[in-house]
Amino acid sequence: MSESNGIKRTTAKTLLDTDDLYISYILHLGTTTEITNEPPTLIADFTIRSNVSNKSLTELSFTFESTSDIQFDNALLEVGELQSEEQREMTIEFRVLGIVGVGLSVTGNLAYSTQSSDEEEPTNHNIPIKLELPLSIFMLNIPKITPEQFKTTVSQTSSFPFSATTLIQLNPSDRTFEQMFQDESIRLTTIATGTHVVEVVSSAITVYGKSVQGYQIAGLAKFFIDESGNDNAKFNIKVELKCTDQAFLDGLIREIDNMFNETI
Repeated sequence: MSESNGIKRTTAKTLLDTDDLYISYILHLGTTTEITNEPPTLIADFTIRSNVSNKSLTELSFTFESTSDIQFDNALLEVGELQSEEQREMTIEFRVLGIVGVGLSVTGNLAYSTQSSDEEEPTNHNIPIKLELPLSIFMLNIPKITPEQFKTTVSQTSSFPFSATTLIQLNPSDRTFEQMFQDESIRLTTIATGTHVVEVVSSAITVYGKSVQGYQIAGLAKFFIDESGNDNAKFNIKVELKCTDQAFLDGLIREIDNMFNETI
């Protein structure tokens, strides 16, 4: 997750990589401020590059599907003709109408034609596409709060009625305990949850963030070593999160589990 003009953006993710085409996309919010009275708008920025050197790609277009959760004002994104090894940037907007939770995605179809020579008949291509929407993309780029503000905020338990806990199991490496915790804390905050670090205390951090819908997230991540088993010591991070919305909290916990379990 990176920041530009006050807006958080996902890192570029590959949507398609074939002999003909390479397509990646970056997601970001359409606003820098909290919006509670209307569905949030997301923007997808596409980078589209022809991988071929001996022919053009013609009639290139994206068609996206509006659902009960995702709504497009214009579901057709026309690129047109792409010359050999040409690269182009395209953008599309959509609104998220449903409950923002785990598993949100945008589906659609990519269509284009290829023709090696004027004598040959064009070959039509239709490829299903899917854009995953991580919950961290709904998090605002807010000013960091102080430890005192954090304590005051979380002390109001009625403001955070929902809580959940998960465990991150870390792979052994050549890194020191301190470096391991620092590296994984960055992934936990900037990528998985879109929060920021409020305070670092010993082998623990407190985190806080707010979503575009006004949901607040506060939490504690603590590094510890489990030596209770007969095997080698296990390195873990215990993550405790509180949130003002149950579905959003469940989604964040799932994001954490999916991200860190991929590398275990």
